[in-house]
Amino acid sequence: MEKEKLQDKSQEELEDLLAKNKEKYQEVEEEKQFVLSQSGRHIPGTLRRDYKIELNQLAEKIELLEEMLAAKKN
Repeated sequence: MEKEKLQDKSQEELEDLLAKNKEKYQEVEEEKQFVLSQSGRHIPGTLRRDYKIELNQLAEKIELLEEMLAAKKN
């Protein structure tokens, strides 16, 4: 999600995107905990990395959206 694309969005749209991204982050985190806690099941090493990458991307989007919302409020 690029900053330029977000500049044209209203505060309500940004808040909606922020809520959706926070919800998605929580879902991925819960899925990660569930999958990685499975004992007796082979977990590929790349799966941990994939979860980490996805969570980092979502965290960056959330941070950007929070910055954009703060800028719109000022």
